[in-house]
Amino acid sequence: YYSSLRLQATADAAAYAGAVEKSWGSDTATITSAATTSATQNGLGTGTITVHTPPTSGAYTTQKAVEVILNQNLDRMFTSIFTSSKVPEKARAVALITDASKACVLAL
Repeated sequence: YYSSLRLQATADAAAYAGAVEKSWGSDTATITSAATTSATQNGLGTGTITVHTPPTSGAYTTQKAVEVILNQNLDRMFTSIFTSSKVPEKARAVALITDASKACVLAL
């Protein structure tokens, strides 16, 4: 459960970092780089990151929103005596900054 919460928090921070870049008018490569850097700094190890701007689904499919999807395979704890396969974990976050002058610093 803790791993799921941590992965979601990482996705949230990465989406926010991408949205800040988007609000500054950055291109897709810079937005993706900011989101990836944030995800790595917040603990995404061997997982994968996918960044969409605009998001592919949901209520915020506007040009200003950024979607981050993180996938990570986690080790099993107690059920590892039955199988050695990893547990796939996924987190999705969408961030939208409507007024960049009101953006604040996010510290985790």
